[in-house]
Amino acid sequence: MELIRRFFKNTFVRVAIFLLFVALCVTAYFFPDFYKTQLKKIPGYYWVWKGDRYYKKKQPQRAINAYKKGIAYHPRHYKAKYNLANILVTYEDYFSAIDYYEKALEIKPSFQIARINYAIVLTNSLFNYDAAIREYENAIAAS
Repeated sequence: MELIRRFFKNTFVRVAIFLLFVALCVTAYFFPDFYKTQLKKIPGYYWVWKGDRYYKKKQPQRAINAYKKGIAYHPRHYKAKYNLANILVTYEDYFSAIDYYEKALEIKPSFQIARINYAIVLTNSLFNYDAAIREYENAIAAS
């Protein structure tokens, strides 16, 4: 506690912290949507983290629920969509898995493992060989 008091006794530190606080307030006033988006990501990352934990503990239904909550808060989290698609493949819900693979690839087109898994599901489950070949070619071209 004494160390903190000594730290804030320094005038330069107090002025610098005050200026940072003012800068934060000004940017929050002019760019409120940015801050709202960033604040919504926090519970999104939490639920994705929970989903990862459930996934490792072999609790797929709880992982699905957690990933869906995480995606609701942070819709651009491509790894959550990828993991959710992988779990849905194990449940043989191929159409939903395809949808989540496509959404993950829309966000990050260079996500090779998602593209390969997407092609595998297209081939083995939906028998859409032409689309699968295109996805394999895209995966090879991205490497």
